[in-house]
Amino acid sequence: MFYIISERGQEYERKMTDKIDDLLYWIFANVTFSMACDYELKNRIEYKDCRRIMFDKQEELLGLLNKNWQQKENAEHQNILKNHPFDDLAGLRATYCGQLRQQGLSETEINKLAYEKYPKN
Repeated sequence: MFYIISERGQEYERKMTDKIDDLLYWIFANVTFSMACDYELKNRIEYKDCRRIMFDKQEELLGLLNKNWQQKENAEHQNILKNHPFDDLAGLRATYCGQLRQQGLSETEINKLAYEKYPKN
């Protein structure tokens, strides 16, 4: 069985398995990711990395279907966070950077000021 993600003829991902559980996990991991993104957008907290809400919601939804999938997705999220830790001020920093760009400042100055005002965790 193949699981292929493509858009407009461009293939982005291809996975192969002989286990129906793997195939169902891949399908529902993508479905619950979309649902978790929608949930986070409706329940956004300004001073929180959006992934905190998104990851929790996706794991919760997968857990309703299969506890093993919930654990598997949690491991995936922990792996992501090793290389890209939560940054609760990223949204505020991005907004501030946009404001500074409108003032015509250089990218070097923008980054300096933004990280002074909203330091990384």
